[in-house]
Amino acid sequence: MRFYRLHDRHNIMLQHFIPAKKEEDKYIKIQEYLNLIEYFKSRDEKSYILLYILAITGARFSEVNNMKYEDFKFGTIHLTGTKTENVHRDMEANQKVIELIKKKLGKHPRRMDGCLFNLSHNGSKRFMNYAKKRTRMEHKKGVTTYALRHTHCSYLISQSIPIEYISKRLGEFVSQYYTRILRPSARRTERTAESKGTGYFFLKTLVTYWTRNIVKLL
Repeated sequence: MRFYRLHDRHNIMLQHFIPAKKEEDKYIKIQEYLNLIEYFKSRDEKSYILLYILAITGARFSEVNNMKYEDFKFGTIHLTGTKTENVHRDMEANQKVIELIKKKLGKHPRRMDGCLFNLSHNGSKRFMNYAKKRTRMEHKKGVTTYALRHTHCSYLISQSIPIEYISKRLGEFVSQYYTRILRPSARRTERTAESKGTGYFFLKTLVTYWTRNIVKLL
């Protein structure tokens, strides 16, 4: 719900209700998610690099858009945000993936302010829509970049990753109710995947990292 001021002198306000996003627009199938990751990875434009990071981390758009060069560390990606108290965090990532991202960024001029992207949300939305078209998802008009975050979360839930770790990774509390709703659906969509590309193995690496570092990460 939003309010718009129509007249300053008489303090007239217009109340406007924004319809809630449909459930089918919040999530995409695991195979669709992996197809998008593969397409993002194949491109060198900055918007696609940003979308690639969004997909493999589940981070918010603003968190990745505000990243700096020094946020890439060995085996981790540092994210900073302002939405919740948990946003300042180091997120585990495959070092080969980090090197790939740095190599792609190296093809672009380095900004004087140290920022990696500082791109507009509308611009990235256009690139996302084109990626959907290239991966045969053009019929899903309502799917936005935020679906990458939701699907990343649902995949981790389907792998029985503890809620505490998922919450820490996303910088947002993930409730028990949320996992009860998503886990069966995520497992069903994972079984529909016909191929296992780089995106799949990146996520499997994340799951393996969790199982080997369970005490350290909690």
